[in-house]
Amino acid sequence: MTAQQKIGKFLLSLTDIDREALSLTNRKREIEETRRQLQTELEQVEQSLAKTEKEVEQCEQIRKEREHSLEDEESKIVERRKQLTAMGGAKAAKMMEREIEIASRALQNLEQSAGEATTQSEMTQKKFDALREKVEQLREAVSNHEEQVGAIADLEKGLDGLVQERNSVRGKLDERLVKIYDRVTMRYPGDAVAIVKGGACRSCYRSLPFQLHNQLNAGNNHLQCPGCSRMLVVGES
Repeated sequence: MTAQQKIGKFLLSLTDIDREALSLTNRKREIEETRRQLQTELEQVEQSLAKTEKEVEQCEQIRKEREHSLEDEESKIVERRKQLTAMGGAKAAKMMEREIEIASRALQNLEQSAGEATTQSEMTQKKFDALREKVEQLREAVSNHEEQVGAIADLEKGLDGLVQERNSVRGKLDERLVKIYDRVTMRYPGDAVAIVKGGACRSCYRSLPFQLHNQLNAGNNHLQCPGCSRMLVVGES
């Protein structure tokens, strides 16, 4: 194997290592981001649940108070009717009828108010039940995701191994070549090297100028594709 072929092999190996490291890093970031999102959503829903629970208690208290007021008013009307029956005299009876009429209108208002309180209480309870179910689902999702979170340690171990392997390969390349590689990697993470076959870059498929192709065949390992700027490596025939 010629020196040019060895350098080309090192560059391709370095690209493979960086590509795998990028994949592991993205996987780790994805797991961490999913966990963060689940935890954040769970905390928000738990806060809403606690708030709604208080609203349920308040609505239930209002509903009971209004129903109690309604029962009291109904009892008063019944008592007044009894009094009306027992009373004598047209004037007294007429006064009592007027009181009963006023009380009846108040009773209607109380009935409407009690009905509204009951409706509000039922709606708030449904909201509470939905939030409670959502909390249970999120807690289960967080629990299930913990298995993936446990894989982070393995991903980090794999990354550490790749870093050592990467440093070893970089140490076999001259400093100028490494600088070019790092610069191209910033633009193409994990894809900084392109193979040349049939006189063309196999990454962007641009045909290379005749002079550049000759320089590459002559052993110049510092050349870059004029189309995509990737580092060029001669492919096997």
